[in-house]
Amino acid sequence: MNQLQYEKSPYLLQHAENPVDWRPWGAAAFATAQKKDKPVFLSIGYSTCHWCHVMAHESFESEEVAGLINREFIPVKVDREERPDVDAVYMAACIAMNGSGGWPLTVLLTPDQKPFWAGTYLPKAQLLSLLRQAAGLWKDNRDDVLAAGETLTEHLRQEEEFQPETPGRALAEAGVSSFSRLFDAQWGGFGRAPKFPTPHNLLFLLRYARLTHHAHAREMAEQTLEHMYRGGIFDHVGGGFSRYSTDRQWLTPHFEKMLYDNALLSMAYAEAWQQTHRPYYRQGAMKIYSLSESDREPYLQTAYADVSEAFAYYLKYENKGRPIVLAGFSQGADMCYRLLEEYFGSSKLQKQLVAVYAIGWPCTDELVAKYPQIKPAQGADDLGVVISFDCEAPEVTDTFITPAGIHAATINPLNWKTDETPA
Repeated sequence: MNQLQYEKSPYLLQHAENPVDWRPWGAAAFATAQKKDKPVFLSIGYSTCHWCHVMAHESFESEEVAGLINREFIPVKVDREERPDVDAVYMAACIAMNGSGGWPLTVLLTPDQKPFWAGTYLPKAQLLSLLRQAAGLWKDNRDDVLAAGETLTEHLRQEEEFQPETPGRALAEAGVSSFSRLFDAQWGGFGRAPKFPTPHNLLFLLRYARLTHHAHAREMAEQTLEHMYRGGIFDHVGGGFSRYSTDRQWLTPHFEKMLYDNALLSMAYAEAWQQTHRPYYRQGAMKIYSLSESDREPYLQTAYADVSEAFAYYLKYENKGRPIVLAGFSQGADMCYRLLEEYFGSSKLQKQLVAVYAIGWPCTDELVAKYPQIKPAQGADDLGVVISFDCEAPEVTDTFITPAGIHAATINPLNWKTDETPA
């Protein structure tokens, strides 16, 4: 176990058993770097980040990678949801160096926290190569490394001091010009592969075109929407768009659908139809709205994995034997049932379970027979009863509330006392 075992963040605790000798962000880690005269290997991520988990399994659970990091660097792990301030600084460094960023964010720092290299996900072989090169440069070309850190830090300082102008028409025109330079006139979209839908950019172009009658702004938005709809990034059977295309032509998707992307894309297709009345824009929006029930299962599987992980953490670190109420609405109700079958088979947890309020998702007769704690509930008001604890189990002191939406995976353990209002 490394030092992350003492942290509260679920993301950091996921890495507590890595062979990498992770330390949390703080003065102690950088004091150690100064004392041992080593650069810092900084990794920033969050618990629901797919590629963060991929890099963790490929590299941070590898004895080979861990041995190299522990020998040549001081490894520091940050949860971006816990420390958005730290993430913002080093994401700016990554974007300054590469023109883009993302998570997991991988940064090499001097002991005084100045970045001299930044990137995102790296396969194991590339990470090993980077680490060996950086360790060699630190030993043999220290001045060049320090100079690179100083230059990048000064650039970031100047960016921070920059005073932007009040947004106006000139800024909007500059935005359209920027999109024009990046626009792929053959296949739509902006920049090179992998290509992301970026619906907020398309909405901007559509609205700018509507207000100014700018033909090229509309052309860029329409051509992108059309090629995406005709391509493989769109699920022509179940509806909805994958997160991004791995190629320029929108043919090969990364098989992961994000609800926030699809929500914004439905707006973009609806607005394109309002402006043009071309039928395939309306079809695109409607197929997002009518995602089939069977197509929701991948969402549920992904969300439940996160809920289960959070619940395991809750049982281990937060519950401490207190009574439990499970409550969920719609797909959250299904997650209640899944938690029951995964965790409550033991007699110990069965005794802790006071009630299960699950609304809007069918429950089998077998499950009701096995768990008499399942209570009849007809609507969201019944969940309000549970949440306010004005219920038939006044001794209840703790809850685990599953998400109401299929895309969410949020643990919310509330420490209640029966004679007090919640903190």
